[in-house]
Amino acid sequence: MVLISFPFGFNTGKDMLRETVSPTMKWEQALPLIKNDERMKVIKGIGEQRRLFKDWINQTKNQERQEVKQRMQRVLFILL
Repeated sequence: MVLISFPFGFNTGKDMLRETVSPTMKWEQALPLIKNDERMKVIKGIGEQRRLFKDWINQTKNQERQEVKQRMQRVLFILL
């Protein structure tokens, strides 16, 4: 197995997370679901995997907040 780091490994890992876990999960809940996935195994070490997970959670939550904000702005624009 070849270990890959930034950025390819993180992009691959984020794709896997998107397909496998919910952004509301905690690391301890997600780990059993992802630990045997080959895409996660390309990330070096458990610390890097956990960091990837936390980064993905933060990014996903920020995107969701931004989408809600944009929808609210469109609704307000239509109402005015």
